[in-house]
Amino acid sequence: MGLPREEFEPVKKMTDGAVTREIEDDTLPGGPVARVIEYRAPFSRRDREEDYRAAWEAFSRRAKRGTGILGGIRGLFGRS
Repeated sequence: MGLPREEFEPVKKMTDGAVTREIEDDTLPGGPVARVIEYRAPFSRRDREEDYRAAWEAFSRRAKRGTGILGGIRGLFGRS
């Protein structure tokens, strides 16, 4: 969800601290609930492609520890 651009611009260069935002969450049965979301500085844009690449490399390493299909699945979850 994040902050609207006009709220983000003044705080985007913060190096520490937090920005809070109160929202009305009406996503569950029982009606709306007031929630507070806290965004902690520093704020950075993640490189999703690099994150996925690193994750899949880790998955591949774990899968290689297993033998056969079941071993490979166990390897994905850190169990050998």
